[in-house]
Amino acid sequence: MNRHRRLALVAPLLASSIALPPAVATAQGPPDRMPVSHTAPLAPVCSLKAAPGTDPVEFDLVLTGFKPGDPVKITGPKEYNGVTSPQGAFDEENVPRGNYTVTTGQGGAPQQKTGCEKPPRPPVTPPTGITEATVELDSPAFGVNCNVPHEVRVDGTLEGGGSGRVKYVWTSGTGKRTEKTMRFPGFSTRVDEFSVTAPARTRPQDPAPTVTVQLTVPKQGGQAAISSEVLPVTLKCL
Repeated sequence: MNRHRRLALVAPLLASSIALPPAVATAQGPPDRMPVSHTAPLAPVCSLKAAPGTDPVEFDLVLTGFKPGDPVKITGPKEYNGVTSPQGAFDEENVPRGNYTVTTGQGGAPQQKTGCEKPPRPPVTPPTGITEATVELDSPAFGVNCNVPHEVRVDGTLEGGGSGRVKYVWTSGTGKRTEKTMRFPGFSTRVDEFSVTAPARTRPQDPAPTVTVQLTVPKQGGQAAISSEVLPVTLKCL
């Protein structure tokens, strides 16, 4: 017999008698012996995210890591209903800031609730140059019956050369205080008006009721505090 042909016949026999490595044996084994792939469990997350480029700031409610195609009910300052995407996600744009809870598992399945992470308040960036705050009377502009309480309304204006978000505070001699923020575009800009109640006088011969009001931009960062003059408002009694 040809020596080369004999060696060719023996080689398959030797190959069949060699033990295969475990990894190879597993790969060639029956399907029921294939290794089981374990996927990581879902980690549902609900969060509020500040929408970029919005002023005043708007928030989007974002769900990730939920079961795909699962109905969701979202409760909080407002309520929303929806179905998660094939990726287990769901978005709702321009929602009020606050605490939300996401409920899943409707239709007889055990319900699961996920709390929503609330973002920190957006920082207030002071303008570069608020230079003046002024206050003027809006109403009442005419005589009134001073024997009953009356609402006094005043307007306020901020002036300066910078721009940005600014905090301002209204205060009155009666102890009323209101704090707000606004986007200051520069130049001369009005703020939201302020109201305070002037008390009724006890006797007709008593002096006319008077209230005092002041508008202040508190010290923020490198911006010094700016305050208007205290505005006294004395009612004109009929």
